[in-house]
Amino acid sequence: MKPTLKLLAPALAVIALVSACLPSASSGRSSSHKTTLSPSKLDPRFAEFRYTFTEKPEIQERVDILNEQWLNLDATEAHLTLAFSRTGFFELNNEPEFWMSGVATISDEATTMLLNKTNDNRTLLPGIYPGLYEYVPKDCTFSNIDLEHANKTLQRPQFSHATVPTIDPMIIQDLAVSQDCHLMVITALGHRGS
Repeated sequence: MKPTLKLLAPALAVIALVSACLPSASSGRSSSHKTTLSPSKLDPRFAEFRYTFTEKPEIQERVDILNEQWLNLDATEAHLTLAFSRTGFFELNNEPEFWMSGVATISDEATTMLLNKTNDNRTLLPGIYPGLYEYVPKDCTFSNIDLEHANKTLQRPQFSHATVPTIDPMIIQDLAVSQDCHLMVITALGHRGS
């Protein structure tokens, strides 16, 4: 073996080992190509949680994020998680994609508007972060909402240069609403700099 190849072989072995330990270059939606949703192993009412994260998300009690994102929501109580996705090999500290999942108490008006167009093809609740399951009572009846209808109905505000949002705009990925419990279960996705 030539001397150059003898030096190059260990370096290639080290690169292969290091790259095997790093997260894959996939979207935060780790199973986004599935056509059918699998139920969560922890609670079969919910679809499987599909998002990835670099650090364990904190459950926050905040309505400001929801009401800032969607003007017609009028949330009065919320439990949510918000985290950046693990997106790639070279972007460990610069994550462009983030996700949010939550459970919130919403107004009767928002509930009625959203229930105008349901998605009867879906039977599972949105795949929210499993730490949020406890905020969804088992005796509530939910309807899955058509996503195009949800994103149109819950208007996103137009920000001026004078008003700076807390976080960038998000697009609803999954939404279910309970009229009897005045609750919504939601997942949404956003991109930094969008």
